[in-house]
Amino acid sequence: MKRTILVLLSLVFFSVVSLVSAEEAKEEKVSTTIVLKNDFVFRNSGQSFDAQRMSTYWGYKSFGGGFDLSYVRKDGYIQVNPYLTLSKGPWFLVGGFSFDNFSQYVQFGFWYLNRFGDFDVLVDVRNYFAVGGKAEGYLDNFLEITRPLGERFYAGLDLEYVRWWGCNHDWYFVGPLVGYRITKNVSTFVRISHEWDALGSRTNEANTIRLGLTFKF
Repeated sequence: MKRTILVLLSLVFFSVVSLVSAEEAKEEKVSTTIVLKNDFVFRNSGQSFDAQRMSTYWGYKSFGGGFDLSYVRKDGYIQVNPYLTLSKGPWFLVGGFSFDNFSQYVQFGFWYLNRFGDFDVLVDVRNYFAVGGKAEGYLDNFLEITRPLGERFYAGLDLEYVRWWGCNHDWYFVGPLVGYRITKNVSTFVRISHEWDALGSRTNEANTIRLGLTFKF
């Protein structure tokens, strides 16, 4: 029942943002980004699994809206993250919600997107405040640096660190990536990362292969 409610709420959000974007697009172009990701996670201890993720974002002038969806088939885990943004220059203020099978959150944070020479930099910092369920609030810090390699290829590095506030729990990863621009609006990429999940005195490690497809229009 809870899963059904979360999916319905997400679809409502998706529909509202789409309708607003369609109306605004009559006067000025609305930028759209859709990223499809499939993760293959190989744990050093425990069962390996795969996860499907989708990230969407619409931008219009200084305003934007996004929607992230994650699904882990092994245990039926679903996470839904709708959010809105307000930008000025390279800075984006981010606010929204987050729902999964166990907990509900309110999220606030910022993005920083800029280019330094040949390098594109993305910083995504968001704090998730628990407002329901069993989980604790946490801070999610993400950094991506990429550089073009010729006209079609690009390469980069992803780093992420997550800190849960109410317990001694940290999760982080580092992963190089390589991408290929199929067309002006479509690209694909592969990222191989090593992850550490530290809870108290125990640390579980894993290797993840991510296959991604990005659409921009």
